[in-house]
Amino acid sequence: MNIRNFLALQDPKEWNDKWENIFENYQKDKRHAYYVASSVSSDDYTILEIGAGSFRDVAELSQLGFDVFAFDFSQKSVQMAKDRFPKISHKFWTGDAFSIDRPSKSFDVTFSNGFLGLFDNWQIDKLIHEQIRITKNRVIMTVHNGHNIEFKKYFIEKAKSDSLYAIRFFRLEDIFEIMSRFDLIIKI
Repeated sequence: MNIRNFLALQDPKEWNDKWENIFENYQKDKRHAYYVASSVSSDDYTILEIGAGSFRDVAELSQLGFDVFAFDFSQKSVQMAKDRFPKISHKFWTGDAFSIDRPSKSFDVTFSNGFLGLFDNWQIDKLIHEQIRITKNRVIMTVHNGHNIEFKKYFIEKAKSDSLYAIRFFRLEDIFEIMSRFDLIIKI
């Protein structure tokens, strides 16, 4: 992985520039929202997406009847989401996933989609700790599948010219190793 591209993905200005070009395209794939919906119970009333980016998942979950909230550190993506989804725009904010500006146990469910692939293990531990802090019932984290070799090769090739693709992929053993550091019941 090109470390320069990887570090660029942790820069809000880089993301502000990227969302200008990719926001609309990201709206097309709503599969993850249905995965989240199928993973929650009837007792899970409030849902927060961390690192929402396109905000498409929370918008779709809202359409399915869930009480959703979301934030991202890119001011541009938040503004674009507020413009695209005005009915729920008051539930979007610009924020820092390492220090979420909400009280402990504020949400029944929290989730992220591909977000962890932007960080190293030390940062991931901090992110998970913070996500657990604000969650009452269920923490959902979706990562890029390291067992999908062709998809991983595609990302490696694309990362040579576009930092958007400079992300980590995780194998099952990687996830178990990371999650074993927390007192969680793990379902994969």
